Amino acid sequence: MVCEHCHALSEDEARYCSRCGSSLELFSKKSRTAALILCIVFGTLGVHRAYLGKWWTGILQFLTFSIPIALGIASFRWELSTALLVELCAFGIILLGNGIWVVIDASRIVSRTMTDALGKRIG
Repeated sequence: MVCEHCHALSEDEARYCSRCGSSLELFSKKSRTAALILCIVFGTLGVHRAYLGKWWTGILQFLTFSIPIALGIASFRWELSTALLVELCAFGIILLGNGIWVVIDASRIVSRTMTDALGKRIG
């Protein structure tokens, strides 16, 4: 078996590379079912990405959902003006992008092309 990181040859039964110590397993130990449920229920908050070890994109997904919501709620306390309506439309576009991101992630989980933080496919 060939290591993906250092390209060293290892025995077929080996679980770790003899040269660099990287795991030679092809699939992640993370549950595909758990990732899908987290994506469906808490997808816009990025919880499924945090579960897969992709913390930065999970935080980014959380922020692209929470900041427009918070600013939208805060803006309704003021008078509606043209500038405010433009801001709300921009926030709506950001939220739409977040929703599309969740749909793409869910489809990647179902089709088994989603990977964890180590680049291993979710089995």
